[in-house]
Amino acid sequence: MIISIIGMGPRGCSLLERIITYTINHNLQNKIKIILFEKSVEFGSGSHPTHTPEHLLLNTIAGQMTMFWGDEMSKFGPIHDGPTFFDWYYNNKTKMVKPTDYLSRKSLGEYLSYFYKEQIKRLIKNEISFLEVSDEVIDIVESNDITDIITTSELYKSNTIAICTGHQKSPSPNIGFNESFINDIPAQHNVVIKGMGLTSFDIISQLTEGRGGNFVSENNKPLKYIASGKEPKLYLYSRTGLFLSSRSHNAHPDFVYQAKFFTIAAIDKLRSNKELLDFEEDVLPLLIKELKCAYYSRSNGQQLDVRSFFAQEKRLDISSRQTFIDSFNDYLSWDVKESLIGKFNSPYKFCQDTIRDLRDTIRYAVDFKGLTEESHQTFINKWQPRMNRICVGPPYIRLMQLQALIKAGICSVDYAYNPSIEKQGDKYKMTCSYINESIEIIFDTHIEAQTPSLDYNKSQDFFIQSLTKKYKIFNNGDFIYGGLEIDKKHNIKSKNNKSNINIYALGLACEGSKYFTLVLGRPNIISTFLFDSNLVANDIIEKLKNSLRNKNQKTNTV
Repeated sequence: MIISIIGMGPRGCSLLERIITYTINHNLQNKIKIILFEKSVEFGSGSHPTHTPEHLLLNTIAGQMTMFWGDEMSKFGPIHDGPTFFDWYYNNKTKMVKPTDYLSRKSLGEYLSYFYKEQIKRLIKNEISFLEVSDEVIDIVESNDITDIITTSELYKSNTIAICTGHQKSPSPNIGFNESFINDIPAQHNVVIKGMGLTSFDIISQLTEGRGGNFVSENNKPLKYIASGKEPKLYLYSRTGLFLSSRSHNAHPDFVYQAKFFTIAAIDKLRSNKELLDFEEDVLPLLIKELKCAYYSRSNGQQLDVRSFFAQEKRLDISSRQTFIDSFNDYLSWDVKESLIGKFNSPYKFCQDTIRDLRDTIRYAVDFKGLTEESHQTFINKWQPRMNRICVGPPYIRLMQLQALIKAGICSVDYAYNPSIEKQGDKYKMTCSYINESIEIIFDTHIEAQTPSLDYNKSQDFFIQSLTKKYKIFNNGDFIYGGLEIDKKHNIKSKNNKSNINIYALGLACEGSKYFTLVLGRPNIISTFLFDSNLVANDIIEKLKNSLRNKNQKTNTV
């Protein structure tokens, strides 16, 4: 059997580990060949290439990431254990690190690269045939039990394919984090950055620390920014006028919140009365009840302000520019203070992180069209962004740096509340309308600080366009969203809704059928990331065993 994995980022590497482990366990080393396709120069690191600037940070602490299949997953598949991201960093980089540290994206890329190289060593040691293809796949063409994989320069044949492609490439240099575009911005420019999420903080860092600026701290005072003189003036804005809430200090990285109300059993009970759920009517009340319980447990009996929790922008006063700036800075200071207090001492931050621990239950309710069409659209367009603002923000140090940059006059939030942008020749005009006044400014460069779209229906990627001509994009009724539609074995579906049993999709390639696939493995819990890789690998190997069994039976009959 020839098994091909298209996309050798974290998802492809995790699947490769599972396939190797199952192959060895079933003594099938001489029965398979594995072809690994990766269009970038690096196999393994995915969206965290090892040449990434050191100052770009992760928003997950080091002790909560792993690529290895440890004891906690043993009931689902064979163990192949190894170091977590923290363990690897501690043993290979420096012992001056804690599991609670927010490390660099570059270091994660190096860990992922290490993991990939370890799997290659296992292939060689166990004499499993494999081929690495550093080329871009542009199409796959099925024909009976063989599928042609077409790259820009060659054709390969395969029996089984797993599509593990990650982020799409941004269609324009000023969308997302484009290092060369950002580095070419002159120091004297006024730069407007749309969005105040993870990508925006990467861009801000590249235009400040990346240009020789430095943040210093003296006597436990707030950070101070020492400018290099090479920074442009940065103007931040977003639809809500607010930044993503920061990830706080987490003193106990192994802690996982144990739900009392928002449980799998509770979702099953809801489904006993109706097959499809309504997120706002059925699921959200349970989630809110759990968050209230979590807040109560950490606050000496105080009550969670649910309205403010889910809509932090209500804290802003948009009467005028000055009232907005004052309320923005007040909330910024409050968020930093709560993050420094830490997850276990701030009831608010405890609740924010609780949503991350409850994400698998949200998946259980939402995945594979678990919601009605209308409710699914509401969940994706309304509630997913809100939950992201709450618990998928930058590490708290980024908001401390933002405070310092605002004070130093490098960053401005004067126009942050949902302004309008108008092109004027080779420049732009930005107009911000508060209740009692309207202000405008002319600027030079506009950057949309967002991750590339998950919407395969609008993709400009040639391979994705080829796939969507033949295979089904996820839809729930008339609601179309995300990547390829899959069944519960992760087989992709054809236009006629039939599962293609020899083609699988994992990660962002099947966003929609699965909720929030942009994750890595997490130690000491049952990890969705690892579970899905195991599910696909086990199915592939079982099909191979059945094929060999049938072949032997035919031979014996003859």
